[in-house]
Amino acid sequence: MIKNKSGAGADGKNEAYSDDASEISLILSAAGGDESAFNELTVRYTPLLKSSVASFSSGFSEQDTEELYQEALLAFHRAVIKFDPLYGKITFGLYAKVCIANALKSEFKRLSKEASEHVISLDDIPPSEIPAEEDDDIEARTAELRELIRSNLSEYENTVFWSYYSGLSASEIAKQVGKDPKSVENAIFRIRKKLKSLLKYFHN
Repeated sequence: MIKNKSGAGADGKNEAYSDDASEISLILSAAGGDESAFNELTVRYTPLLKSSVASFSSGFSEQDTEELYQEALLAFHRAVIKFDPLYGKITFGLYAKVCIANALKSEFKRLSKEASEHVISLDDIPPSEIPAEEDDDIEARTAELRELIRSNLSEYENTVFWSYYSGLSASEIAKQVGKDPKSVENAIFRIRKKLKSLLKYFHN
């Protein structure tokens, strides 16, 4: 790597280095939609992602910690897309660290608020407590949503999503499908992006 006045390495610590040519090439490729380039960047910056999440996850459940990690991964992806290598006044590592920290602060506040308010979702309500006259409509909408999800995810993404939806962690899913945990985490990241768009369409 090339020495510079300031920056941050993949572990998120401040270091006297700037981005090297190979990393800039990866960033540009990933920003252009190259999934393999993004996956490689994710591997390089896994220490930063994990250390950032660790600083916010104390006291949270494993499921909430995974939510924080997915939010960090989304922020990392946004950083890849928005980073300008020609700007020259900040390294990608430091830029990504700031983006991830800001996103995690917002997600931390959301999860803390939910925990304090004991938020209950529709899934937590026993079927017997849902008004009978609404059963048919709920079942129809649920079936429609399930089909929409299935038809817009790949076979692998469907396997990951429904396993994750049933309560399995990324590491448990990885063992179940015989894949590396990083592959599953990246699949969950892609699924979250797709579902955000699908849910906007579904509710319109």
